Amino acid sequence: LRGPVLFSVVALTFLFAAFYPKAINPEQKESMIVRTLLTYMKQLHYNPKDVNDEFSITLYDYYLDRVDGARRFLTQEQIDQLATYRTQLDDEAKQGTFEFFNESLSLLDAGIDKAKTYYPEILDEPFDFTPEEYFELDSEKRPYAKNDAELKEYWRKSLKYDVLTRI
Repeated sequence: LRGPVLFSVVALTFLFAAFYPKAINPEQKESMIVRTLLTYMKQLHYNPKDVNDEFSITLYDYYLDRVDGARRFLTQEQIDQLATYRTQLDDEAKQGTFEFFNESLSLLDAGIDKAKTYYPEILDEPFDFTPEEYFELDSEKRPYAKNDAELKEYWRKSLKYDVLTRI
């Protein structure tokens, strides 16, 4: 009885492996997903939108607001770098390319890594609470930092504010 069961398990394993679909390139898969979404959006959405430059601008603004709406990781220099894609997201979606998303995620990852280096450096020194400083808590009123030095200053004030509120 053990022989036939063992043979069946081995045979099923080989059979499954022989007919298992080949691995699909992740970019091809993502491209297919985006194209399918665009098709369904045009055909099945209750209020279909034209996928054009206006749509691209709306998507661009929405995306940046979601990935760094608090303006803690990206600088204005990086936002300017990404702005070249502002009206191209519709074209990228139609072509199935992801240059904007790949570049934005790369910049965001680098920004997060930078912030991680700021923490120990800033917290290594005690905060001086005697000078009067201003820190804008509303991220919608706060512009992106112009450069890395200004971003680091944002993190210093943010950490100082966190320490002050806990005291």
